[in-house]
Amino acid sequence: MEDEVKKLTGYELMRMAGELIATLEESGGVLDEESEAWLDAWFNQLEDKIGAYWAVTKRIKSEAEFLKKEADRLTKRRRALEKTEQRIKSLATELLKDHERLNGESKIKRPEFTASLSRRKSTVITNEHKLLEVPEYCREVVSVDKLAISSDLKAGKEIAGAHLETVESVTWR
Repeated sequence: MEDEVKKLTGYELMRMAGELIATLEESGGVLDEESEAWLDAWFNQLEDKIGAYWAVTKRIKSEAEFLKKEADRLTKRRRALEKTEQRIKSLATELLKDHERLNGESKIKRPEFTASLSRRKSTVITNEHKLLEVPEYCREVVSVDKLAISSDLKAGKEIAGAHLETVESVTWR
């Protein structure tokens, strides 16, 4: 039976890379046969691990795209159901109004439910532009313009509270 090489985890490969770098630094960049074999084994496992990571990220991305489409579909379905519920409630309200006009009662009682006509005050905005002229009826939402800050930082401007950082990540093709 052929000896199988133990597959290392990503963390084990990173730890091993640190050991390899230390060995290279100690030897001034010159490796003996054992260290060469160790380096070759590390590179082979690295390629396998990166390949596995690529496959996993491809699968995760595919599943995330599917879930986004499913969430969009479910959101559309929920909104359609909510609109249907509102139409039915409007129809029920009109029927209860007719019921009240015909016999003076604004309630219908059945063993499984009670439906009653309720009345409450609701604010209706008829001219938003006029209301925007009255400060106590307005609120302002303030947020940071990250695009403008990024542009100024890249142009060399110093901005207190912000700086540019180099972010490293893998790119799959």
